[in-house]
Amino acid sequence: MNDNSNIQETLQRISQNDHTLTKLCIDVPRNNLYHQYNSIVSTGVFNSGSRDDFSQLGTSIAMNTHIKTLDISVLHATRVSLRTGFYDGLRHNSSIQELMLRYTGNTLGDVGNELLRVYQDNKRLIELNILGTALQQNELEHVALTLRSCTNLKEVSLNSCFTNDERLLPLVEAIRGHSSLERIYLNGNTFGNIGCQSLATLLEDTNTTLKTLQVSLNHISNEGAVILANSLANNRHLRELDIYSEAIEEIYLTNYDQIGSSTSVEDVFSKLLCNTSSINSIHSSNHTLEELNLTASGSTMNGGLWSTQLKSLLLMNEMTNKTHVAIIKILKYHPNIDMEPLYNWDVDGERTLKSLPFIVSWFDKAKEAVNERRTSFDVPRDDIPRFEDKDDYDYKVEEKRLSAIYQFALAMPLQFVPTTHIKREDKKQKSDTI
Repeated sequence: MNDNSNIQETLQRISQNDHTLTKLCIDVPRNNLYHQYNSIVSTGVFNSGSRDDFSQLGTSIAMNTHIKTLDISVLHATRVSLRTGFYDGLRHNSSIQELMLRYTGNTLGDVGNELLRVYQDNKRLIELNILGTALQQNELEHVALTLRSCTNLKEVSLNSCFTNDERLLPLVEAIRGHSSLERIYLNGNTFGNIGCQSLATLLEDTNTTLKTLQVSLNHISNEGAVILANSLANNRHLRELDIYSEAIEEIYLTNYDQIGSSTSVEDVFSKLLCNTSSINSIHSSNHTLEELNLTASGSTMNGGLWSTQLKSLLLMNEMTNKTHVAIIKILKYHPNIDMEPLYNWDVDGERTLKSLPFIVSWFDKAKEAVNERRTSFDVPRDDIPRFEDKDDYDYKVEEKRLSAIYQFALAMPLQFVPTTHIKREDKKQKSDTI
């Protein structure tokens, strides 16, 4: 199919509101991607150098209700002096929610800036992706304004945009408070530890909804990795963190006040996921983070260099019920369970039998947790010993239940009623009946 027939076919499908056409690629370069898109029914490819074609496209797209994604190569689109009608068509369109500006060269230019203005006006974006551009100051302002205007954003991707620490700050401020944002991709930029401090404020926000944060191939060192780790102490949403960086070293941190001497980055994340100092500390640890990628030397969840402990903790966090995750960690790292920290015994200077049902109930939940632990992974049971000892996998719930009840009984004061008191009461009752 030649270029003109391809263009006319795409225009016809858009004007006829073809429900199978959900993605429009404009001026995508002639490469394998172009030919691949040509073969996908849901994708329309529009590579034209005619202003009239773009005017017609604007008219058609204004009334279209099925296109969800607009993927445009700004570098190639600058060959055409796009008419106002094209932008007006985008402003009136009610279906496009995902915008990708790709292969832009050095700057966004007039086309990129105008496209951002469109979505500052209609505010319908849920995904904004910009790939491969050195954002100039005025362009950075347009990006920040678009981010701030589109309050329903779920995904923001600014990969390979030469974003440094200073330029990252206004972008972070622009998305602060967005209640729907789930994914942020900032790979291949130039920010470092100061940028991590900015991102940490998002992760520390109790209202955050972020599930994925990727900041690989930046200038982040051990310090930045620790900043991000500490920001997750009370975070209950982030599931994936990618900090892949050549500047992160597998050496020990020293003289770091929050961590202490002789502590590695891996130790920091292990402690984040399971602070074994007490049962309460385990209970309040992070039970959400499931995927972690740190160093260029291969220390990833799948890379094989993590310690057995960290691998096991990340796998535990994959369990759906986070209460069960906490229970499993307590069973594993506190084999002789003292239930007192969990139920605040001795609050008023005495211990009562009222706590006993809670102890029994806790171990009932522990049995449920172990069962979920066994069945939650699509791996053969023989593979489990890769991450933890086979003998410990049962966690010996019944043995620990009996031990806890025994400890409880030993700690209880002896409860009895003096026999003399009983006899006096009996005599009094008899005298009252005579």
